[in-house]
Amino acid sequence: MGRLQDEIIFLLIEIMRDKYTNDPYTYHIYGRGYYNWILHWLRGKEQIRRALQELEKIIKQGAELYPSNKRLKELKDIIFKAILITAVNQEDVTYPVLYSEFEL
Repeated sequence: MGRLQDEIIFLLIEIMRDKYTNDPYTYHIYGRGYYNWILHWLRGKEQIRRALQELEKIIKQGAELYPSNKRLKELKDIIFKAILITAVNQEDVTYPVLYSEFEL
Protein backbone atom coordinates (compact mmCIF):
# COMPACT_ATOMS: atom_id res chain seq x y z
CA MET A 1 0.00 0.00 0.00
CA GLY A 2 1.03 3.56 -0.53
CA ARG A 3 1.92 6.07 2.13
CA LEU A 4 -1.45 7.83 1.91
CA GLN A 5 -3.38 4.56 2.36
CA ASP A 6 -1.20 3.65 5.34
CA GLU A 7 -1.93 7.03 6.94
CA ILE A 8 -5.66 6.68 6.34
CA ILE A 9 -5.71 3.20 7.86
CA PHE A 10 -3.71 4.46 10.85
CA LEU A 11 -6.17 7.33 11.37
CA LEU A 12 -9.22 5.05 11.12
CA ILE A 13 -7.76 2.66 13.69
CA GLU A 14 -6.94 5.54 16.03
CA ILE A 15 -10.51 6.87 15.69
CA MET A 16 -11.94 3.41 16.43
CA ARG A 17 -9.80 3.20 19.57
CA ASP A 18 -10.75 6.67 20.82
CA LYS A 19 -13.89 6.28 22.92
CA TYR A 20 -14.79 9.95 22.48
CA THR A 21 -14.74 10.04 18.65
CA ASN A 22 -15.87 6.49 18.04
CA ASP A 23 -18.86 5.92 15.77
CA PRO A 24 -20.23 3.01 13.73
CA TYR A 25 -19.42 4.66 10.41
CA THR A 26 -15.68 4.46 11.12
CA TYR A 27 -15.95 0.69 11.57
CA HIS A 28 -17.94 0.44 8.35
CA ILE A 29 -15.44 2.51 6.33
CA TYR A 30 -12.50 0.49 7.63
CA GLY A 31 -14.26 -2.85 7.24
CA ARG A 32 -15.63 -2.24 3.76
CA GLY A 33 -12.33 -0.91 2.46
CA TYR A 34 -10.27 -3.68 4.00
CA TYR A 35 -12.72 -6.36 2.81
CA ASN A 36 -12.50 -5.10 -0.77
CA TRP A 37 -8.72 -4.87 -0.52
CA ILE A 38 -8.48 -8.47 0.73
CA LEU A 39 -10.56 -9.81 -2.14
CA HIS A 40 -8.74 -7.76 -4.75
CA TRP A 41 -5.10 -8.14 -3.70
CA LEU A 42 -4.65 -11.31 -1.68
CA ARG A 43 -4.19 -14.68 -3.31
CA GLY A 44 -4.61 -18.13 -1.84
CA LYS A 45 -7.50 -19.22 0.30
CA GLU A 46 -5.42 -19.54 3.46
CA GLN A 47 -4.08 -16.00 3.17
CA ILE A 48 -7.57 -14.66 2.44
CA ARG A 49 -9.09 -16.61 5.35
CA ARG A 50 -6.51 -15.28 7.83
CA ALA A 51 -7.06 -11.68 6.72
CA LEU A 52 -10.85 -12.09 6.83
CA GLN A 53 -10.66 -13.57 10.34
CA GLU A 54 -8.63 -10.59 11.53
CA LEU A 55 -11.12 -8.21 9.95
CA GLU A 56 -14.01 -10.15 11.47
CA LYS A 57 -12.65 -9.50 14.98
CA ILE A 58 -12.68 -5.74 14.43
CA ILE A 59 -16.13 -5.69 12.83
CA LYS A 60 -17.58 -7.89 15.59
CA GLN A 61 -16.26 -5.36 18.10
CA GLY A 62 -18.01 -2.55 16.21
CA ALA A 63 -21.23 -4.57 15.90
CA GLU A 64 -21.19 -5.20 19.66
CA LEU A 65 -20.69 -1.51 20.38
CA TYR A 66 -23.45 -0.52 17.94
CA PRO A 67 -25.93 -3.45 17.84
CA SER A 68 -28.65 -1.47 16.08
CA ASN A 69 -26.41 -0.46 13.15
CA LYS A 70 -27.66 -2.29 10.04
CA ARG A 71 -24.54 -1.59 7.97
CA LEU A 72 -22.25 -3.21 10.50
CA LYS A 73 -24.53 -6.21 10.83
CA GLU A 74 -24.58 -6.65 7.06
CA LEU A 75 -20.79 -6.29 6.88
CA LYS A 76 -20.33 -8.80 9.70
CA ASP A 77 -22.61 -11.30 7.91
CA ILE A 78 -20.81 -10.88 4.59
CA ILE A 79 -17.39 -11.37 6.18
CA PHE A 80 -18.69 -14.51 7.93
CA LYS A 81 -19.97 -15.89 4.59
CA ALA A 82 -16.67 -15.07 2.90
CA ILE A 83 -14.77 -16.97 5.60
CA LEU A 84 -17.02 -19.99 5.04
CA ILE A 85 -16.39 -19.80 1.29
CA THR A 86 -12.64 -20.13 1.89
CA ALA A 87 -13.35 -23.71 2.99
CA VAL A 88 -14.75 -24.64 -0.44
CA ASN A 89 -12.37 -26.83 -2.43
CA GLN A 90 -12.71 -25.06 -5.77
CA GLU A 91 -10.39 -22.73 -7.59
CA ASP A 92 -13.08 -20.33 -8.81
CA VAL A 93 -15.30 -19.15 -5.99
CA THR A 94 -17.34 -15.99 -5.80
CA TYR A 95 -17.13 -14.03 -2.59
CA PRO A 96 -20.09 -11.92 -1.42
CA VAL A 97 -20.11 -8.37 -2.74
CA LEU A 98 -20.57 -5.50 -0.35
CA TYR A 99 -22.43 -2.73 -2.12
CA SER A 100 -22.60 0.83 -0.95
CA GLU A 101 -25.87 2.72 -0.93
CA PHE A 102 -24.63 4.58 -4.02
CA GLU A 103 -24.26 1.37 -6.05
CA LEU A 104 -27.78 0.08 -5.43
